[in-house]
Amino acid sequence: MLEIFKADMYRIIRCKTLYVTFIVILLFHILSVISPPTSHNADPINGIAMLELLAASMETLVFFLLPLVIIISAAAFSNGTVKNEIAWGITRLRFFMSKAMLCAAAALILVLFYMAGGLLLATVVSGFGGPAPHGFWVGMFKAVGLQFALLVVMGWIGNFLVFVTKRSSATIAVYIAFCLVPRLLIPLLASLYGGLAGLVNYDLYSVMIALRVTSQLNPRDTIIFLAVCTFWITVSLLGGLVLFKKAEII
Repeated sequence: MLEIFKADMYRIIRCKTLYVTFIVILLFHILSVISPPTSHNADPINGIAMLELLAASMETLVFFLLPLVIIISAAAFSNGTVKNEIAWGITRLRFFMSKAMLCAAAALILVLFYMAGGLLLATVVSGFGGPAPHGFWVGMFKAVGLQFALLVVMGWIGNFLVFVTKRSSATIAVYIAFCLVPRLLIPLLASLYGGLAGLVNYDLYSVMIALRVTSQLNPRDTIIFLAVCTFWITVSLLGGLVLFKKAEII
């Protein structure tokens, strides 16, 4: 499994898509620095303020992760790699889990570049802005860490969709719908019946947005979030593996 992981990681590093993704993220950073959000009252975005801004918008990484998942997993079906590697004696378990591991690694790379790149750029332009308020770093690591964990789960869901559909186009369509449709549908349903507003706690993308401010989480919400994550981890990893083991490789 480690050999597959290393080979795929080498291929990802050489792929233009990774660097295009970095460039788009960097453009977002530059825009944030030169054109601060209205909430900052046109004050310069220093390092501390940039970290707060980035932690409050990490859900955008869900969409930056998608093209990397496609490269990691879908390419294996489009170019016949999966059939060849299984024919060479690599088990389906090792093949599937290597792709899942690489999706998690891609999520980590994105988060590190997103946070560190933004912090560095804002610090160079406007200074660090310290000292940080009391409890800032604890809250920051908690918010970023929890959102990173959910980003990994989203990557595994994308990987699951690839192994189920075996098509890039279908994976992209279902993945985007999975993120956006509940965000549009739940408020509509809640406007018809207020009791349905609680459904937002079971939507993974909405959970990620809610984790921007961890101090507002109550124990009940935390339990729901953990249950939702556990459910999707089980579906994406165990469910994906079971379906892949039964699938016919063409």
